Amino acid sequence: MNYFYKVDKNRLISFAVIWVNGGSCLDRKDKRGINNILTTLLSRGCKGYDCFSLSDYVDSYGAEMYYETFEDGIMITLKSLQKYSDDLFPILDLVINEPNLEENEFSLCKRNAINYLIKSRENPFNTALENWRRITYVDHPYSNDTNGYLKDIDNINYSDVLDEYDDFKSRERTFLSNSITKIYPQINTDEFNSKNKLENNIKRSNSENCESLCKISTHHLDSNQLVLMIGNQTCPQYSKDYLILKLLESHLSFGMSSQLFKKLREDKGLTYEQGIYYPRRMQNAPFVIYLSASNQNALEAYKQIIEILEDIKTNLLKEKDIKLAKNKLYGFFLHTQQTLEERIIRKAQLIGFQLDLNFDLNLLNNLKNIKPEDIRETARKYFSKPILSIVGKEELNQKIRYLWEKQTNL
Repeated sequence: MNYFYKVDKNRLISFAVIWVNGGSCLDRKDKRGINNILTTLLSRGCKGYDCFSLSDYVDSYGAEMYYETFEDGIMITLKSLQKYSDDLFPILDLVINEPNLEENEFSLCKRNAINYLIKSRENPFNTALENWRRITYVDHPYSNDTNGYLKDIDNINYSDVLDEYDDFKSRERTFLSNSITKIYPQINTDEFNSKNKLENNIKRSNSENCESLCKISTHHLDSNQLVLMIGNQTCPQYSKDYLILKLLESHLSFGMSSQLFKKLREDKGLTYEQGIYYPRRMQNAPFVIYLSASNQNALEAYKQIIEILEDIKTNLLKEKDIKLAKNKLYGFFLHTQQTLEERIIRKAQLIGFQLDLNFDLNLLNNLKNIKPEDIRETARKYFSKPILSIVGKEELNQKIRYLWEKQTNL
């Protein structure tokens, strides 16, 4: 494991994170969800502690432990008062390196995973995103739900998880804290950039060159609202296009001055909810515009979304709109650096992926170089052949499918 720290003597709170490279993207096709189950199982006891005594030990210090599985990695965090860090942080090492992995706890984790998936299917947004993801990322690790699928989880047995942990032990790991502890090597994060020779500049990724076709997925649901998602896979976070897409996201969805809010909510009152899903990813990230609308407004909302996409592909944004989008994006980056947790988690990810620790700052410095032509070119590159997923009444779905196929000449 790589150990790093960043001292902040004015802080009374200690925060530590372990980032493990490789999450659900490493799930086998017939065992999707196994890394999420493994992550949960890791937190349920380690050497010297069963599930209850581990929880009691952490709680006795007023500390908080948190874990999550992503497509690109697994994260386990621990937050406490700084004076308790020497007592608590060894627990993270035990959880990662000497977990109990008991069979009865595995059965509980598997049952909880199944229950979560059953409940999540009640949300039409989850259904729309899942269908969109399946046809956008064909034979790609990002086509999988990080939580897995019911039929796959049924196939996962105790020995499968033990085998997955054997693979887990060989993955790159990064430990990062704002506190120096007696038990870990003291490597300051200031030394990382000088040693790191990878990805010090934003670059073009070969995986950007992805061919796509206009496709549509319809899921019939007897509901009073329609959920729509449209977009495409784009680029990794270290691509030169990443910042332009973040700026486009800001223009379209950040705040009440955004295009989506003004056109869909303020001017026409068409939608209940609208926005953009554009997470950081190490491979081609999804860029998805989503909305929910009443059945009465669904067709008009769909037409407006298509018009918005055509506009950004055809016309140059006005300078005042670009300036506003840049200001909002600048504020967004600052907002994500407000808390100690956010800063340390982000740095741990950057170290784990061998990216410069000043990566986000470099992005902000490059904002001034983006021109209207760059935005239009990037929009054409990724959204000339978008992929659409809708969940709603069959009659509405068929009407939208007819319009979609007519417009895209499918």
